[in-house]
Amino acid sequence: MKLGGSWLTVNRRCNLRCGWCYSEGSKFVGNDMSLDLAITLTKLLKDLSIKRIIVIGGEPTLWKPLFQYNDFCRKEGMNTVLITNGLRFASDRFFEQYQEHPCESLGLSMKGGTPEEYLAATKLRNFNLIKKSFVRISENFNKFVNVTFNSFYADSPSSLIDMAKFASDCGFKGMKFEFCTTTFVDGKRVAKYMVHPHKTVAKIMESLLGMRKYLEVRFEMNLPFCIWPKEFIDESKEKGLLISACHVMRNEGVILDTDGRTMVCNALFDYPIGKYGVDFKDGASYLAFRQSETINSYYDKIISLPTKKCLDCSMYRECGGGCPLLWFIFNPNDIIGVR
Repeated sequence: MKLGGSWLTVNRRCNLRCGWCYSEGSKFVGNDMSLDLAITLTKLLKDLSIKRIIVIGGEPTLWKPLFQYNDFCRKEGMNTVLITNGLRFASDRFFEQYQEHPCESLGLSMKGGTPEEYLAATKLRNFNLIKKSFVRISENFNKFVNVTFNSFYADSPSSLIDMAKFASDCGFKGMKFEFCTTTFVDGKRVAKYMVHPHKTVAKIMESLLGMRKYLEVRFEMNLPFCIWPKEFIDESKEKGLLISACHVMRNEGVILDTDGRTMVCNALFDYPIGKYGVDFKDGASYLAFRQSETINSYYDKIISLPTKKCLDCSMYRECGGGCPLLWFIFNPNDIIGVR
């Protein structure tokens, strides 16, 4: 078994309140991961020959041991990727400290392209600070921003183009989309911020040329390929603008939560499949755990064909029929193969 990537959830706290975030299910509260546990789990990941750790939250820049952890990872030869909303980079002190103790790379999440859009999405009025932080990040760390497409953007005639223009004005060269999927609150599925896949396709295609006037547009595709125009998929693949089939479909990711629990997907943090110190304690025991009949059966159920329509589809190996969490809300037979 070859494991490719890892995610370390260091907290659930956040300085924004984006309704579509999977952390909404924890009400943005919970204990932060201790530095000792983070180091222990990182050593376990190193035992698994994993070299890249994506540090997520919540908002990981609120995690107090971040700089100590980055220094430790650098000494161990582990690459870290910080996933952030960027707000703390508006602080001169944090910005200076981060430059001294950085992650190897940084993924920036964008919520709105105007003060009004940003307020609607995050419930905050600090758009001026976001602009300050975005400029700093584009100048020093990254030239791409990430956008989670959701209902806040679907009904606005110009929201996507507004974001592309704002990102370009801040110095970014590209924007990467992923698409909002199911979250779970108190064990119940929540879809109020999801957009019907067909409406999503229509909105993206309507806005694509306008966005491309400002920057390059990429997609981390968790929707079935067959619902998009074929020429769009072919062009995006040819130009390297499409990332498809997430780690769940490939059964190769390791996700570790604040208390050492492990789960299949970040959106399923309330449904752990195991825990450090109980089900595994090092790389060897983790591999045995992941290859057990119980866990293999769990993955087989999650990544099973969403519909028989996928059986003879030449694109299935690349798209996997879309994110399995979609089918908690939609009937795949009504979506897949329908344009």
